[in-house]
Amino acid sequence: MTQIEIPDSLQFYYESSGNAQAIEALVEKIHGRDDGATEDMDWNDLAAYHRALLAAYQTQVDLWLFYKKLWEEIWLPAIGELNDLGALECETHEYEGELSLSNVWDEAIYRMHKIGSGRFVSHAWSTQKSIQIGFYFEGEHESYDLSNSLILSDSWKKGPQDDERHTESTYSPVRGEKQIDVAPLQEAALSAARAFKQAYSG
Repeated sequence: MTQIEIPDSLQFYYESSGNAQAIEALVEKIHGRDDGATEDMDWNDLAAYHRALLAAYQTQVDLWLFYKKLWEEIWLPAIGELNDLGALECETHEYEGELSLSNVWDEAIYRMHKIGSGRFVSHAWSTQKSIQIGFYFEGEHESYDLSNSLILSDSWKKGPQDDERHTESTYSPVRGEKQIDVAPLQEAALSAARAFKQAYSG
């Protein structure tokens, strides 16, 4: 059993859609030149508002760190399975801004590993209720045929896009939890890496 602590800020964020909407609205203000403060706010209102902005920023940082921990616990052992294929980690910023706070907040945390002339892309993210992981293999000419053709366990399902991010595996719940056991996702990631390795080698 591999337990990962869910930070207090994320417990609050996951607790309800109302909490999530309030924090997401504040996060929008953090990264703009206008922080949303208005001239009709009085001294105390401004202080409370800026404390709320700080709390939202803390939540965003905690989410980034939480995703990093998830990826390391779930995907790192699976990537080890691909070492025989000569998997090499790509540059941290293969795509512009891919690991920025705002991109990870909006999408997921990604890691890319070069295998031959293609890239094995693994990622982790969350909804308000669950942790999800996914992967795809981007071959030559941006082809996803190999990963899309894999026969995987029942814990995997087809992703939202037909041509990439083919597979997703869900762990529930995070709402109301202080920690999660990621062992089921570790097993799913390992089984996916082994299926990919077999298909790639075959």
